Amino acid sequence: MSKSGGAFKLLLVEDNPGDADLARERLADLPGYDFEITQASRLSEAEALLLASPVDAVILDLNLPDSQGLETLRRLRRIRREMTIIVLSGFSDEGLRQDALREGAQEFLSKSEPASRLVARSFLYAMERHRILAEHEQVERLVAANPDAVIVVDKQRIVRFANKAALALFGAAEEDFISAPFAYPFSETAVSQIEFVKSDKTHTAEIRAAEIDWAGQPAFLASIRDITEQKSLTEQLVQSQKLEAMGLLAGGVAHDFNNLLTVVVNCANFLIDETAPDDPRVHDIKQILGAADRGEALVSQLLALTRRRPSQPQILDMAEAVRVMQPLLRRTLPANIEITLSANPGLWPVLVDRGRLDQVLMNLSVNAKDAMQDGGKLSIALANESLPKTASHEAGDYLALKISDTGCGIAPDTIGRIFDPFFTTKAPGKGTGLGLATCYAILRQAGGDISVDSTPGQGTCFTLLLPRAKGHATGVSGPDNAVENLKGTETLLVVEDDAAVLDTLTTLLSKNGYTVLSATNGESALRIAREYGNKIELVLSDVVMPGMNGHDLARNLKAMRPDLKIVLMTGYDSVNTNGDGGEDENVLDTVFKPFKPVDMLRKLKRACGIVKAA
Repeated sequence: MSKSGGAFKLLLVEDNPGDADLARERLADLPGYDFEITQASRLSEAEALLLASPVDAVILDLNLPDSQGLETLRRLRRIRREMTIIVLSGFSDEGLRQDALREGAQEFLSKSEPASRLVARSFLYAMERHRILAEHEQVERLVAANPDAVIVVDKQRIVRFANKAALALFGAAEEDFISAPFAYPFSETAVSQIEFVKSDKTHTAEIRAAEIDWAGQPAFLASIRDITEQKSLTEQLVQSQKLEAMGLLAGGVAHDFNNLLTVVVNCANFLIDETAPDDPRVHDIKQILGAADRGEALVSQLLALTRRRPSQPQILDMAEAVRVMQPLLRRTLPANIEITLSANPGLWPVLVDRGRLDQVLMNLSVNAKDAMQDGGKLSIALANESLPKTASHEAGDYLALKISDTGCGIAPDTIGRIFDPFFTTKAPGKGTGLGLATCYAILRQAGGDISVDSTPGQGTCFTLLLPRAKGHATGVSGPDNAVENLKGTETLLVVEDDAAVLDTLTTLLSKNGYTVLSATNGESALRIAREYGNKIELVLSDVVMPGMNGHDLARNLKAMRPDLKIVLMTGYDSVNTNGDGGEDENVLDTVFKPFKPVDMLRKLKRACGIVKAA
């Protein structure tokens, strides 16, 4: 070590004073180096000195009063494995020299002239080799401990080195990986991506490579990182962003489209009410209503998929809900498809939106019908299941609904994508790719899960899981065929910015006995409310309007008249709360567009009959 770096600590283990002095003289021949030399004449003394204080290097005579030969070297090496040891021996035997080097000596020199003159120079060379070796071992230890996979590949793309992380990444044994060709292409100038299969799962990894020298030959040092999970999360984020963008688009489209459907549905109903049952035009009107229903279902799927339509969950008895739905499924599916329902006793109740549950059952049944072109069997089974936690659902009690068919099944290369929005294997015009994606969104929103198991040529089974609900199920009723008196005599204020919808509502309500006042925005509605005062018994307002929305209007109207009854209507309601996330206490009910005349009249009749408690 140079003087500027401090004294170099050297232990001279030599029992012959003359040889010790000679070694000191040779070391003095090194200009610019300052040695702090400690001498020991016995091995036991040297051991004690090493244990007490570390040194940079040792010059060692193998034959000492208390130790002879290579055992002397071994004992010192056991104390300090990292220090440089130069053997200075009275024997110049080549075999002894090789043995000493194998035992960890960095150099072996003879005390005889002229070899003794090489002590100083050999000492420096040995120290430098030891330093390089120590650094190399340190680098190897760091590389081996690196959590990222690191390999060295020569110019022929043969693997020359691999750390434990690399072997674990590829699931390979060292003897099979080292000296074998590296099977994946990579670039030394850019980040490369590779895919490989391990444990029957496809993994994706990034490779960054740089040119190095390895054992005197050009090679590549490659760092490899498994990005499978990161890639999956990125894809999920992109999918989420797509859904969010689609949700914004769906919301805007739904508002305008449902306004159009509201006009179509109600005007078609006006026509059918005024047309004789045997009139051939009835068929055309029913076609219009059928097309409107399909348009409504499509928008409803978009809104459910993007969660833009508020859920209205209730505690249900699933067995009863499916039994009520069964006649509709029977009418929907062709006669050559058998439908069976089995339900275990004591089924747990579930909390779910009834309308959305029907939508899921219908979607899955229609898909089953398409898979059974020549007929088959559709089986619906209900059972309680207590399940452990998985990646897709929490541990707990679930009601499992299995819908199985005996159809053509789903191909393995597409089954992983069937819940993706707009993905469909059906011919153009036969499917939108929204059905299963909507089912997935509805089940997830309800806190549940949906999975699929399919064998090509044998059929498909969808498993729906819904969490067990606390409380008791409410009754599920089928279509209400009772004749109702839905006419009214009240004065209503209708607030709607779409002129066609406003005209349709005015016609509907006027025909059924109501006195209708109309406004096209919130400000004019407040002006009319102040003008007519208590004559107005109920306000029917759209939610999404320019300027003041329906919730703001309801709040202002309630400030004027706390007893005023308010019903809102919406094609979609992204703000179906009071703004703080809770239900709007100013509103009695909400009607979703497009509505049929009977549904709107029933809502208004119910609202007008509610007496505000004092």
